[in-house]
Amino acid sequence: MPHFSAVEPPIQVIGHFFVYILLCADGSYYVGQSNNVRERLRKHRYCLGSKHTADNRLVRLIYVDGPYSLSLAVDREAQLKRWSRAKKEALVRGDFSRLRLLAASREARSELAERCPCGAAPTQSGARLDRITGLYRILDI
Repeated sequence: MPHFSAVEPPIQVIGHFFVYILLCADGSYYVGQSNNVRERLRKHRYCLGSKHTADNRLVRLIYVDGPYSLSLAVDREAQLKRWSRAKKEALVRGDFSRLRLLAASREARSELAERCPCGAAPTQSGARLDRITGLYRILDI
């Protein structure tokens, strides 16, 4: 499990929201948004924040982003929740070159999937294992 230093919750800004990432005791990440991160963190620590943080206590605030309007905070929270663990870790470390690389590799996988709908990466010969039929297909890509 990577070690991330705890960060201080931001000062509450009336009418603005922050997106945050917590590191839980089991090594998982919890992404949330709040207009008062300090109070929300307190609730997480007392098992009042969410089922996930109640089940995986000893939460530590490792990342805060904002301030945002409510709609932008909700969008950013949803975006981060869709990210892989590796992307979240790169964000927390501030490793933006790794973040770009991870985003690019996902885009490449997505582009490949669009060109080949059977759902598996091609072999060097150009054959691809179809996950549904279990047969190899030769693809023209």
